[in-house]
Amino acid sequence: MSKISLIGAGQIGAKVAKLSKAFDITTTGMRRDVSKIDPVFDHAYPMTGLMSEISSFDIVVLCCPLTDETKDLFDKAVFSKMKKGAYFINVARGGCVVEKDLIAAIESQQIGAAGIDVTDPEPLPASSPLWSMENVILTPH
Repeated sequence: MSKISLIGAGQIGAKVAKLSKAFDITTTGMRRDVSKIDPVFDHAYPMTGLMSEISSFDIVVLCCPLTDETKDLFDKAVFSKMKKGAYFINVARGGCVVEKDLIAAIESQQIGAAGIDVTDPEPLPASSPLWSMENVILTPH
């Protein structure tokens, strides 16, 4: 059974969790205040558990708001802790990810693929290597 972590377990995260359950995927929500996590999730962790839990997920979906706490949240350190070959999806904000670290994680095959509908800057410059990567899906925000 696959495992998905939704970083940002608000309304969007809960909807993704509900859809994931239809595919028999175990869902984990991460949020600052775990008492606010929807009961649709199988498991809940505070954001402080990100580094200790990130390695156990096959799919990681970033759907949190951009705040001082989430700016550059996904960087080299987090990508290196992810399960090798895991999928990374960002539907949050481009500023939550250090793009050069994402590119390095894809190129090194630390992560297997990425689905991105937000970038920093937006629109994504034509010179970005993300445009030509076979294991990256870019969609307009």
